[in-house]
Amino acid sequence: MKTTQENKSFNAAQANIWSFTAAFVEVIRTQQLDEVKKFLGDLRIRQQNEFFTFYTAKSVDLASGERVMAFSIASDRNGTNISARFEVSNRCISHDEVKLHYPGWRIVAGPRGGSLEEETRYQVNIGGYAYTFGFAEKAPDCLNSIGVGRLSKPES
Repeated sequence: MKTTQENKSFNAAQANIWSFTAAFVEVIRTQQLDEVKKFLGDLRIRQQNEFFTFYTAKSVDLASGERVMAFSIASDRNGTNISARFEVSNRCISHDEVKLHYPGWRIVAGPRGGSLEEETRYQVNIGGYAYTFGFAEKAPDCLNSIGVGRLSKPES
């Protein structure tokens, strides 16, 4: 298939985690599921109910060595509120490195001791969206996940 503006997905061959995250966030901020599909190249419905549809996508290997995987994209039934989360592997990204790109975060959730997969989550609000960075108990010094979604009420 010829690559055109209409079907162009993200160029992972030239990406690092921060360029991928910035581009992915911009796509989520469009709040258009078709744009998310174009960016990731493929979305599959994982689960549906009367309120939301949950999608997943294939893993993406970035040129810098990180793997972006376990995508979870949620859309309300009207397609007007899209949020997303993905996991990061193949490199330990420290708290300090995340803070260089997204300063001003605060702790919003902590593990409860039920699993090593539970995360301490940090959040920063930018332009009406919450950016969440999760550090799992299995490797508490390494970034495990990144999420983005529209804030339920505007920032004051």
